[in-house]
Amino acid sequence: MIYDLKGMEPLARKAGIQDVRSFSRRFLPSLILPLLVAMFNLLLALILTLGVLRLPHLWLWYAAKERRKRVREELPLFVASLKWMLGVYPVQKALCLTRFGEVSKVFKEFCSRYSKGESFESAIFSCAIFPELEELARRLVVVYRTGGGVKLLDLYANRLQSENLSRIRSSAARMQLFAVAYTALVAILPAMYSGLSLYSTVGNVLPFSFIAGSSLVVLWRLID
Repeated sequence: MIYDLKGMEPLARKAGIQDVRSFSRRFLPSLILPLLVAMFNLLLALILTLGVLRLPHLWLWYAAKERRKRVREELPLFVASLKWMLGVYPVQKALCLTRFGEVSKVFKEFCSRYSKGESFESAIFSCAIFPELEELARRLVVVYRTGGGVKLLDLYANRLQSENLSRIRSSAARMQLFAVAYTALVAILPAMYSGLSLYSTVGNVLPFSFIAGSSLVVLWRLID
C-alpha cells in the first residue's frame, strides 16, 4: 500500500475508523489527477502527488477533530447519566450500560476488553483517546478502587460545562470576524470593482472573490 497505514492508525482510532486499509483505498482514484496534470506540468504534478498522498491523513485529522468536539459537548450529559447508573451498578457495568452519543461509542472498546479479562485500569485507559477522556478515566479508576469518589465526577462535569460555555463564546466571536471578512470578499469587493470598471480597465475580480470566499469557509471549518 502506498499510504503509511501505521502512521494513520492513531488518527484512525481517534476518528473511529476500524479498518484503515479499507479506508485508505477510497482515496486511490485521486491518484489519477497527478497523472493528468503531468501531461502539462511535471512540477505541479509532483506537488499534487505529495498532496494526494496526504489526503487520508488530512481526512482522518479532520474527522478526529470533529469527533473530539462532539465528545467534549456530550461529556457533561454522559457523566450525569453515568452518575445515575453508579447508584445502581458497579462502575464497570455502569460504563457499559450508559448510552449517550459518541462517548458511549468510545467506551464500547472498554466493554469489549474488560469482558475478555483485561484489567479495569488497562481497559479504561485504552479508550482514553482524547485528553478529556483520559481525565475521566483517571477519576473512574478512583471510583473503581475506592467504591466512592462520585463527587469527583460532579466537579469534572461542572468544569466541562464551564469550558464548553467559554468555547462557545470564543467560537461566536470568531464567527463574527469571519462573517465580516466573508461579506467583504464576496459582496463588497466585487461591487466596488464593478463600479470602478466603469471608469478604468480594472479586470474582473469575481474569480478571485469566489476563490477567496471559498477558502475562508474551508479555513473556518478547519479552525473552529
